Amino acid sequence: MKKSALYIQKNLIIFEKYILITLLSVMVFFSFSQFFLRFFLNSGILWMDTFLRYTVLNTAMFSSAYVSAKSGHFALEFFSKKLPPSLAKTAGILSNTFAFLACCSLFISSASFVRQEYLAGAEAFSAFSISIKSFYFQICLPIGFLFSSFHFLINIFLPKNEESN
Repeated sequence: MKKSALYIQKNLIIFEKYILITLLSVMVFFSFSQFFLRFFLNSGILWMDTFLRYTVLNTAMFSSAYVSAKSGHFALEFFSKKLPPSLAKTAGILSNTFAFLACCSLFISSASFVRQEYLAGAEAFSAFSISIKSFYFQICLPIGFLFSSFHFLINIFLPKNEESN
């Protein structure tokens, strides 16, 4: 069971890396294109700013999931460094459990939000006479919280030296 969980986490981390590299590349390309169009040609693409905002949202969600896998998230470092090792381990388990429960709660809430956006048919922007719905870009919210909750769950049951970083 432990090996399969670590295998899933390892592949999930690789997937998150590829998603982040793609999102960052798209963000840099389109933001530079928008800058070039505005600065040198006195024009711009109307929908590009909205698209870039959604790209930032997606990048933030996937990077937070990636960071939670690497245990690089903000923690109470001050307290964990002052505690004896046995208490530090217990504090780590409690911290990861709280983060897991919070991510599960946020997953449920964000899935409900994306469902409501889908049912409402909210439009993010229109490009090339095509209406792009906002829920396509907001689906990263429940996915990011689901990935983060999985990483925190793994961190609860595996000691720091057994994690697959």
